[in-house]
Amino acid sequence: MCVSSFLFSLMGVFTKLASRPVPGAGAIPACEIAIVRYAFGVVCLIGLSQFVSGNLFGRDRSALLLRGISGGVASTAYFIGIQTTSLTHATLLNSTNVIWATIIAVFALGERLRITGILSVVAALCGVCVITNPSMDRVHWGDVIALFSGITAGLAIVQVRRLRQSESSLSVFFYFNLIGLPIALAALALSHAHVLLPTGGQWLVLACVGVTSVGGQLLMTYGYKELPAAQGSLLILTSVVLSALLSHTLFHDPFTAETLIGGLLILAGAIALSVSKRPSAL
Repeated sequence: MCVSSFLFSLMGVFTKLASRPVPGAGAIPACEIAIVRYAFGVVCLIGLSQFVSGNLFGRDRSALLLRGISGGVASTAYFIGIQTTSLTHATLLNSTNVIWATIIAVFALGERLRITGILSVVAALCGVCVITNPSMDRVHWGDVIALFSGITAGLAIVQVRRLRQSESSLSVFFYFNLIGLPIALAALALSHAHVLLPTGGQWLVLACVGVTSVGGQLLMTYGYKELPAAQGSLLILTSVVLSALLSHTLFHDPFTAETLIGGLLILAGAIALSVSKRPSAL
């Protein structure tokens, strides 16, 4: 789980690197990075299915399709968020998925939200307001997109919790990548971004994005099978801290008082909810 957390942090770093212009070439659009990431995942999972038992295409395909849509939208938005705001803000706002999953589960699954859960949700939402600092004359769309990725990831978590009763982790993860491909393609077309043919160095960075993201996801899934839910969740949340440190060190992203206070509120809420219940492994 610690290695998974580290890989997710590196994925954010490589995504940020890929989305920055290099001498002699432009910046790779975030949606193009997402396309490479999904394609890499599909290829890896098809190969893995030859050695691991389980139906890759699953049984409840309509539910798997819905999970793929919500997960694909969330992940694509996260890639766009990384490109359009600081890596620290993108990671923090995406990590609110635990909070949104809790809220959505109240209505979709009929789960109860106790007083501790309510206070955790309120604390995290206050943290979101502190970080994004919305006002009538100022909206940072990069932060909004990153927050949207957290909300849709929360929806995906709720759907996975339903699917885990009948479907394997392999099939759930496969649909996430398979459906993510057309979603990223559609987002690329809608953004009117120019597709960039990567240079040799950029191809290497894109390969690192694929390896770290798929490796982190698979290791996280395995980790949740071997560790208590609360312990696994806390270890995964360390990726937020790692990403903040790497973002400040490598990209000199500003680390303001608002980021620190808002981040602590979000992490406190997410940790409290993670300790009280197990979030989905995917």
